[in-house]
Amino acid sequence: MSTREMAYSIFSRLNEEQLKGFIAMFRDMYPIPDDDRAEREDAFKKLQGLRRSIPDLDEKKEIDEQSREVRSMKILVDTNILIDYIANRHPFSKNAEIIIELCKDKKVEGCVAAHSLINIFYILRKSMSVKERKELLLNLSQLLSVVGVDREKILASINNDEFTDFEDCLQYECAKSFSADWIVTRNIKDFKNSSVKPISPEQFLSLINEKKY
Repeated sequence: MSTREMAYSIFSRLNEEQLKGFIAMFRDMYPIPDDDRAEREDAFKKLQGLRRSIPDLDEKKEIDEQSREVRSMKILVDTNILIDYIANRHPFSKNAEIIIELCKDKKVEGCVAAHSLINIFYILRKSMSVKERKELLLNLSQLLSVVGVDREKILASINNDEFTDFEDCLQYECAKSFSADWIVTRNIKDFKNSSVKPISPEQFLSLINEKKY
């Protein structure tokens, strides 16, 4: 049993009095200054809400199995789509937002290449502070799986003569590693030699709406 499942098991079996006892013990062990009382009380309310929202293990297993059945389509979201979404670039931002929402709602399994996050951090340096950019990347990393760039992918990209752009080839290698069905991008021609087929945001959303996948 994983640590998370153990936590689920423990919290789901606490009654209200036991939960209050746990909270009281937590207060004694980790006292907080009086001027932080409001934040502390808010945190404890969230803890109580968390306990009520945790499904039992059998229910959680059923939910996970249902989710795996639904999440059959896997995509790599190219850097330009993420920038469209973040920077609200018209007229592209609306489709980008819908795609990110599909990933957030787990209707599609989305990933981002690790070096895309580096590029985004650099591209947005003039319009956002370091703190804002870090928070942004944190949020993206929670919405999308992050596929790392390792030695194997680097060497494969260097030795791949089908791509003229090194960064595009890295995107392809990350998509392949993720077993993606599509690379969602506005630069279709950059991936003309990719075995993971490129698709525009418009085409991808049309595919979803027509349920052709």
